Amino acid sequence: MRIIADQNIPLLSELLAAHVELVLVNGREISPSVVKDADALLVRSITRVDARLLENSRVSFVGTATAGVDHIDREWLATRGIGLATAAGANASAVADYVMAAVSNYMLAEQADPAALRCGVIGVGHVGSEVARRLSALGCDVSLCDPPRKQAGDVDAQEFVSLGLLGECDIVSVHVPLVADGEHQTEGLISGRFLASLPPKAMCINSSRGEVLDEDGAIDAMNVRPDLKLVLDVFQHEPSANQQLVALALLATPHIAGYSSRAKSTAACQVVMALAAHFKLQVSASQQAAAEALSVHSAPELTLKAGQNPWQLPAACFDINSVSQAFKQSVALRGGQSAFDLMRKDLATRMEFSQREIGVEAGSKEAELVSALGFTVTSNR
Repeated sequence: MRIIADQNIPLLSELLAAHVELVLVNGREISPSVVKDADALLVRSITRVDARLLENSRVSFVGTATAGVDHIDREWLATRGIGLATAAGANASAVADYVMAAVSNYMLAEQADPAALRCGVIGVGHVGSEVARRLSALGCDVSLCDPPRKQAGDVDAQEFVSLGLLGECDIVSVHVPLVADGEHQTEGLISGRFLASLPPKAMCINSSRGEVLDEDGAIDAMNVRPDLKLVLDVFQHEPSANQQLVALALLATPHIAGYSSRAKSTAACQVVMALAAHFKLQVSASQQAAAEALSVHSAPELTLKAGQNPWQLPAACFDINSVSQAFKQSVALRGGQSAFDLMRKDLATRMEFSQREIGVEAGSKEAELVSALGFTVTSNR
């Protein structure tokens, strides 16, 4: 049995090498000739999986180590009876960490009181729900928008609001899948008009898909409203990025919001277990290998200092400003293409907040908030 896999998906050799012929390749170089004799294909979002890639292959299973599936022609796979597995939810905590780091930076810069902030979350799935939970824990006034869930009669979605009402929010965070057309189209969902409707000094964070933002409209809106703050982790033409948009953004990063060592390992294990079930492989070492991989990285314990608010911790533990500065410089010089893969590789060992131990007085309100923000609490008494 032969498996072609993206070389940047971790743990594959540990989990599969004893069972199959595993060929690891650059995800951007996976082509029809590469997959022709493969039985299975494991990819990330940088590989387009469709008829052009697979029609002359014997691939019967595709696994993507991502939550999003807009890079995969699911309808075509279904017509050919090709199995598909995703890693839905694997990077939810990592993306929430990224969003909270951006929010923490915003509050520090604006000297904002969390309780005075109105926040909107668009798309309330695995990631959006976690982001909303953390914002609520901070004391922010959080509104949720997810038309498909509300239309489906989801009991938990009855209080969700329309996109238009989020125009009153100080912070908007976007977590929707890319849908090109139809009633719930998300392509171009965040328009220049929507951005222009936001309050003074409002911030919009897009860590979903680049096409969800109308980039030309965003540029126009920011030229008219320089007080607007955009935090962008995704772009329409990745691995290239719009130089003007990157320059105007408050923070710009190369699609790394969900890029942590734990998220990558969890995603890999999810798709490997699905592959094992599809081909009836006995991958008994999966859980052990995953546990070992997730425990490799640790960080020195931090202590919440006197006078330091817990909401300042995300900015202190994830230096999103430095990542943005490096990416902005690269895009200005080279258009961003080379920066994408190089910077993502450098950030592959990023730790999630749950892997950071924070010393704080046990049982205190601060301890509750530190935990709610995703950190591991240790008593400093």
